[in-house]
Amino acid sequence: RRSGVDVAEVEVVTLFATDERVGVMMQDSFSLDAGLDALLGVKVPRLFFISKPVDGVPRLKGRTMRDFVGLDQKVDEDTKRALIDFSYHLTIGNMDEAYKAVKLIENVSVWENMAHMCVKTRRLDVAEMCMGNMGHARGAAALRESKKEPE
Repeated sequence: RRSGVDVAEVEVVTLFATDERVGVMMQDSFSLDAGLDALLGVKVPRLFFISKPVDGVPRLKGRTMRDFVGLDQKVDEDTKRALIDFSYHLTIGNMDEAYKAVKLIENVSVWENMAHMCVKTRRLDVAEMCMGNMGHARGAAALRESKKEPE
């Protein structure tokens, strides 16, 4: 605890690193669950951790990456690439490229997942586009209205 605020002992951070003008940008971060020891590896759409030993034996534990939560684990390679590109362009603030990355996706659950991600990252402008692609006109209209209100 620092200054009365709980501080995670270990924070896991996923990054986008490019040789472009952008450099390194944080994609996501979260506290390492108490039952886990360390990050072992990444294979999109999962992060793999070693658990703290139970009965002297550590276990492999997986966690779905934020951009893929709620999606069937059998997301095809083209959709994986599109979602990663979408997340990258969203992270660097390039909305045109973010939309281009996913505009051909027809899977409603992918659009729903992206809408959730946009709301969590407070990108209501992009969430509105996702809702429209889901065929959720009332949701898109509600987002348009919420953007008009002061924060």
